[in-house]
Amino acid sequence: MMPLLRVLLLVVAVPVLCAMLPNADPHRSPLPNQPAGDARISFEHSQNRLVVQGLYAASTRDTRRLGYTLRVERRSPGGSTATEQSGTFTAGSHTPDTLSTVQVDAAAEQDVAATLTVSHGDMTLATARRTWTSR
Repeated sequence: MMPLLRVLLLVVAVPVLCAMLPNADPHRSPLPNQPAGDARISFEHSQNRLVVQGLYAASTRDTRRLGYTLRVERRSPGGSTATEQSGTFTAGSHTPDTLSTVQVDAAAEQDVAATLTVSHGDMTLATARRTWTSR
């Protein structure tokens, strides 16, 4: 049983510990105690239109190509619709970047839910969710 335990430790623990070393790989996501940045969703309502913006501000300059997805869902008594926009960007330091802007009809009795996800490869760096209701 002991040799099997050693093999498991080498196969599982060593890669995990190496991934936690600072500067081990400049393209790897930040360590858990180093925040990647701040994802936010902005709503601006004007008459019967709602402008939804996905914003991201990196905590430090990040030269990696990051990805984003902004999903906006609108629900009303008559049904629902959803739109999704995605792309890539390079984040500046501390200055919010507008990643995507979506306009939706904002008539009475509607709910709008927006989700912004910022990622590097298959690792999520930041997520923001926000809802808006007209009554």
